[in-house]
Amino acid sequence: MADTVLIVPPTSDNTIIFHFNQGQQKWERGDYHPQLTGGRATTQEINQVLTEIENTYAPINSKLTKTGIFFFASIFLIGGVASLTLDINNPRTIQIFAMLFMAYLFTMIGTLFKLSQQFRLKCQPLVDHQINQRFIPRGLRWHLPANFPFWIELHNDYLRHQPANNLPPVQQQQQANPNYGAPQQNVGGQLYPQLPPVQPQNNNIYMPPSQH
Repeated sequence: MADTVLIVPPTSDNTIIFHFNQGQQKWERGDYHPQLTGGRATTQEINQVLTEIENTYAPINSKLTKTGIFFFASIFLIGGVASLTLDINNPRTIQIFAMLFMAYLFTMIGTLFKLSQQFRLKCQPLVDHQINQRFIPRGLRWHLPANFPFWIELHNDYLRHQPANNLPPVQQQQQANPNYGAPQQNVGGQLYPQLPPVQPQNNNIYMPPSQH
């Protein structure tokens, strides 16, 4: 079965991606430039935010790493001790050992999973209640994706809420037309604004009396 490859999305006009560097245990910020956010955040502010998240992430990652090392080392240790002490000719002994070993594996895997979930649980409140409080008024918003900590996203929300005067020229001309958005009718293959029906007028016409 082929290995699953995690594809990190690229930076776009609406979303800036900060990749996680496994070797340095930090998020890359070298490609950021204030032009990517329309001058709404400086390089120093971006570096400060990522440092805040890294300081929250580092203790959890350290604990997860130590637990993982202990887990794999204990497997080799248990296997070595078992090969020296257990009677491999006794099926009952092998069965009991296998059951205890599987229980240990499930316990350690559950522990590693819970530690990995703490990444988001610890960092999400920091992003929601502190960092975004400073950035949302500027039209920017930090987001931790489902695959956090492999990357962090900074959304340019101000691009999604531009006023009408920032629309492309064609849309501005359409909305400037008084008939823009009005119902249309098809006449000879051409579309024309559908005008309201003409209301009948009650004209009083003077009729002279007939003379006899």
